[in-house]
Amino acid sequence: MIDRSRYFPALLLVFAAHVAPSLGGQQILNVNRIDWATRPTVSAKTCGGFDTEATNGPGAASWWCRRVLDAAVAGMGDNGLVGLSYGIFTWDTWSKRMSNHYRIPTELYDCYQQIESSPSKEILEYKAPSRRHEICVDGKTHTRGGRRFESFAEHMQRRKGKRTVVKMDVEGSEWEALASCSDECLNSIDLLDLEIHLCEEACPKSLLAMAVVLERLLDFFEVTGRATGNDLPFDVNSSDDVVCHPRKGDGRVYPSTASISYVNKARLAELLQLAKMEKEKARKDSGSIGGWLQSIPPMLPSGLHPMTSASASRSDRIDGPTAEEDMSSQSAEVAEDQRQETVEKAVAAVIMVLSFLGACHCLKPSDVIRHGSYRSPCKV
Repeated sequence: MIDRSRYFPALLLVFAAHVAPSLGGQQILNVNRIDWATRPTVSAKTCGGFDTEATNGPGAASWWCRRVLDAAVAGMGDNGLVGLSYGIFTWDTWSKRMSNHYRIPTELYDCYQQIESSPSKEILEYKAPSRRHEICVDGKTHTRGGRRFESFAEHMQRRKGKRTVVKMDVEGSEWEALASCSDECLNSIDLLDLEIHLCEEACPKSLLAMAVVLERLLDFFEVTGRATGNDLPFDVNSSDDVVCHPRKGDGRVYPSTASISYVNKARLAELLQLAKMEKEKARKDSGSIGGWLQSIPPMLPSGLHPMTSASASRSDRIDGPTAEEDMSSQSAEVAEDQRQETVEKAVAAVIMVLSFLGACHCLKPSDVIRHGSYRSPCKV
């Protein structure tokens, strides 16, 4: 039987691209495209957990993929890891945690504050080296209103492929900055924390241009988390004209800002493959005893649910990978880990017992497990 449900997403896109415009739906489609392009695509389980300690409200929320960040920090002596923070005001929680917790050197940028001549006390107490620049970032280098703006692409070119984590909160200049960044430029970023603005003067005039930038990011990144401003949802149908200019009496129905966290897709996939290979090697090394015990079903205490309450503290407007639609898959993953832990403990217990009995010359392990890889310390 043909599963026709798999054709639904393609039919929906065809409808959106060809039918909706004729029905006056093009503006609604732009809003939906932004929503779809910023929904979380990877779980905390896959990332080995999220570090959210740098979060300072919906306007400065972050979900750092620990698997990728920890690997980059571990190789910091060789990979030249640096954090670039654009739009720090006088300081920001993002660069402070990168510096004080992970000891990552940071480059700090803001052309609206005197961070070079009059740095804040917080910056002066950073535990890793930091350099301050009274410069803003944009799609090209220029001067505006007496302030210097530099090209983000040029900043990344100067990194020459070295490992980089980036935070960008630049009041609408993010669109040109990211659009000017080449594929190679984007692929060299390990983590990207982005605050998007929809209604600032520097923003593109249409939501379509913003949607295109966000969709392109998905070619290189997984979304780890999203928080919307104004305590408003992204998944609403609003036309372009009312997003930034709500009709009189209606009030704002769509967030004008959102924080989105990304992790490099290729880097994460590489580390997941490495972890899989190491896990398979460990299983092989455990011998056929472990293989036999692999057949043991999950053994959880009665009434114990494998899910944690990690999502209990999350705001209704902060989307994360622990949403209800992911619970069943994550439950299975947690149960599998608990089963594996039970197996490993059982293997250790069996080996310990057999070693003891063998050492006492009271039992040959081969009499118990004929085809196992266990070797007794007894000389029999």
